[in-house]
Amino acid sequence: MDKLYEAKLPHEGSVIITKEGWYINYTFPCLQSENGISQIDYHIPGDNLERHLELLGGYLNQYLVYQNQSFEHAPIPCAMDFTIHLGGFQTGVCLKGIYRPVKSREDYDKIVEDFAYARRIVEEYEAGLT
Repeated sequence: MDKLYEAKLPHEGSVIITKEGWYINYTFPCLQSENGISQIDYHIPGDNLERHLELLGGYLNQYLVYQNQSFEHAPIPCAMDFTIHLGGFQTGVCLKGIYRPVKSREDYDKIVEDFAYARRIVEEYEAGLT
């Protein structure tokens, strides 16, 4: 996909506009570097943002209920590449197992802000203002 436009988001990631549509892109360091890969890109298509936030909010609620329990639980795999971690290497609601941990309402609100900002950028681009 050829990028037509890219803008950094206020907190993390970027919005990328292509001929085919737009998406949020996160670039994470590859912690288990195989084949010389030093980073991974994770895309959330623009038409999946609402579902992403809906699921993230629900999983965060589950995490917040159990976060202070005195047990360590194996990571709990969830839909759309989410994982809930209650202990161990990473805690919170993560993408692709260990990335972009969300541990609080403040973390969630930052993502909501970033997604709203991305939508405004796309609207401005489509209106010819960017």
